[in-house]
Amino acid sequence: MSNARIDTNLNETNEPSELNEALAKLEEEAKRLSKLIGQAKRSGEDVSELIAAKKSLHQDKIEPLKKQIAETVSEKASAQTIAHKQIEQLKPPAPYKNPTHLISSDSLALSLVDLTDKGRDDGRESNNDSSATLKQRWDTYIAAHPSGNIYYEWRFLEAISRIFGHKIKLLTATEKQSGQIIGVLPIVEQKSRLFGHLWTSIAFVNYGGPLCNNEKVEASIFEFIQQVAKQESIKRLEVRGLYERPIPDSWNCSQDKASMWLPLPSDNNSDTLLSSFKAKLRSQIRKGYTDAVSAKVGGLELIDDYYTVFARNMRDLGTPVYSKRLFSELLNTLANQAWLVLIYHQGKPASAAFLIKTGDRMEIPWASTIRDYNRFGLNMVLYWEVLKLSCEQKCVVFDFGRSSINATTYKFKKQWGAQPVQHYWYGYEPGEDSSSGQLQGTSKASTENPKFKILIACWKRLPIWLSKLIGPSIVKFIP
Repeated sequence: MSNARIDTNLNETNEPSELNEALAKLEEEAKRLSKLIGQAKRSGEDVSELIAAKKSLHQDKIEPLKKQIAETVSEKASAQTIAHKQIEQLKPPAPYKNPTHLISSDSLALSLVDLTDKGRDDGRESNNDSSATLKQRWDTYIAAHPSGNIYYEWRFLEAISRIFGHKIKLLTATEKQSGQIIGVLPIVEQKSRLFGHLWTSIAFVNYGGPLCNNEKVEASIFEFIQQVAKQESIKRLEVRGLYERPIPDSWNCSQDKASMWLPLPSDNNSDTLLSSFKAKLRSQIRKGYTDAVSAKVGGLELIDDYYTVFARNMRDLGTPVYSKRLFSELLNTLANQAWLVLIYHQGKPASAAFLIKTGDRMEIPWASTIRDYNRFGLNMVLYWEVLKLSCEQKCVVFDFGRSSINATTYKFKKQWGAQPVQHYWYGYEPGEDSSSGQLQGTSKASTENPKFKILIACWKRLPIWLSKLIGPSIVKFIP
């Protein structure tokens, strides 16, 4: 285990608040000199030296400092504008592969098959693909689509089905004449007495929804899946993503979440990234690196240490924990696209993160720090190690993950320079008036329900071994 270190010889740059504070002190000094000049004049004393001192103070210190403040504010405003533009450029394009390709409803075939039954048709329209053929055609379409990502890939969906035992519904839209796929929608099906019958695209991750050639195909998919949800008596159908979509009026849209994206340096140099941070943030990072702290980046060889931290933190939060199998299976399935980052304090695992690289974006779906170590600033060390790895992997953007807008986690991520990317989560509940805006997402409703608040408080008191034993059987049904 090698000790992790960071360069402490950093050039400190003054923030506008610090510069304004210095300016205020200089202006107070100028006022003091003015009073002395007035007193000296009334006493008939020579004031030439005092006047010269005041003039020098203005010329040599006050005016240059005012200019520096103006330039600093302008630079920061410009940098913020550039950052927002970078985010817009980095944000995936609208989820249409061929928006100008028009297709009539009569020439569109919609099929819903079950991945967990090896592509068996469930009785609705089918293109009669074997599972092997459908898998190949599905992944080919995802790879070619501008908004395709790792969570849509067959291997990821298959892993989710294998780990949790859920059925995965694959909706495909094809052109009847050519048989070509022109739209897809993956859905994770969850059934439980506690949460009901849920369909989510895509459960357990932040991003999902239809990928289509154009808006017309997408609208057909929404209409089709809404009809199926009614037939299947689904409690809630949820579609997640980053786009405003042409949904029917009976759907509800939640916009209280955002992902926080940080553009990374074009030279993939972590030193460049570090120098772009505010002085206070750099100081917080440096303070975390002591002789007692070390870091490791790896895979399955770190799974036990990772799960020790993750399970402890989830118990402390009152949240049911995923099984260790989830993380080990994902590391195997997403080989060379998933990593574990561990921070140790005096040789003991204290902070941990699970990373997934999709395209040129690095995402951190899960991160935990044991509360006992918070006073050592290890969370800052963890995120800096993660950002360094993202630069090494030549990523264009780092995705801090989802947060409620203006929540504590949102503000934590924002201090790193991350910018919000709005989420649009669409929900449909058959038999309810979704358009009234009264519907709430399953997870939100759960945390606000007094019954669940009591359960959370009780969960925090469980022995860790017991939380690991029963947690996975509960959390598998929370999308």
